[in-house]
Amino acid sequence: MTGRTRAEHARRLARAMEIKMDNLTAFQKTNAYLDATRPLRYGVGFDGSRLSNKCFEVCCNIAQQKEKGDRVYVLHVETLDSKAGEVERLLKDIQLTADTKLIKITWFVEKQLQGESICTALMRLTEKIQLDFVVLGSYGVTAEGNQIEMHNFLEGGANVLGKTNSGHIVGKTNDESLRACDTSIILVKTTTFKLAKSRTWVLATDHSEGAQSAFALLLRMVQKGDKVHIWFATELVSHTTVLEMYKTELAKRPDVTSRVSMLEVQAGISCSDAVVNAAKQIEADVIVAGISGYNSESKLGSFSMAIARDSRCITMLAKDPREVTMLRVSRSNFSKYIADAALY
Repeated sequence: MTGRTRAEHARRLARAMEIKMDNLTAFQKTNAYLDATRPLRYGVGFDGSRLSNKCFEVCCNIAQQKEKGDRVYVLHVETLDSKAGEVERLLKDIQLTADTKLIKITWFVEKQLQGESICTALMRLTEKIQLDFVVLGSYGVTAEGNQIEMHNFLEGGANVLGKTNSGHIVGKTNDESLRACDTSIILVKTTTFKLAKSRTWVLATDHSEGAQSAFALLLRMVQKGDKVHIWFATELVSHTTVLEMYKTELAKRPDVTSRVSMLEVQAGISCSDAVVNAAKQIEADVIVAGISGYNSESKLGSFSMAIARDSRCITMLAKDPREVTMLRVSRSNFSKYIADAALY
């Protein structure tokens, strides 16, 4: 990113923070914030594995560099046992891939500290760059080398990330790592199909503030030719009046095909299972779930947890970007935060 572009990013961020948000819905707040900041910052956890290459492919497909100036950052954690020349080799490989795709990337390396997990080092890097999204891979219950992968965020347990005698990563953090991570997360599975030019998105919503913010993010990310399904997946919503906001906003996007409906949840089936099964039937590419109040002491909601764990397609766990920014500012100060935004 050039100095001029970084300075413009900082100016837009400052303007977004000054927007009056009184009497606005969660959707309106997030939508106004995104409109002011415009370019999104995507980070990809990269270690040279097949899955991390797949994550990069997904990021290149979703980010809108040419249309909206979105930024792509490739993030690598140099582990304590990294071999000499490994970082340079990985940079050369990913740069070649990026050049082939005509994607501009910025490469960042964070060294793993003694006694800390790879995930902790990666999250430290995401905060340094002030990312909007981090794209990570999930192997489920298997592993490949010394990879960065989402499984460590989702499974419970208090072990420190480490290796077994077989060389696999088995250490786990609990899902507080995910909740404390100040960025939305895009989870790519080994079962994820290659994204086509036009994608099918699903937003499972209960009309909570987190879901409304996720909807605003979704509208920012969809592109011409995409299909969008909005499903109300809760027994608490029984009236169609709440559907109108989604229909109204989607009507402003005639370049996408959309459908807003109630999701039938059969007796004995969990809400998350209903969403995952229905998404599979329509061959969805991405399931979007909003996360509210992620900085609280409570753990990640069971719905988001189940979607991230059980979905075979890409899962986006969306956090209100304005809430994220306000939290980051509270840990520093406004002037310093805006100054730091111009560095990367």
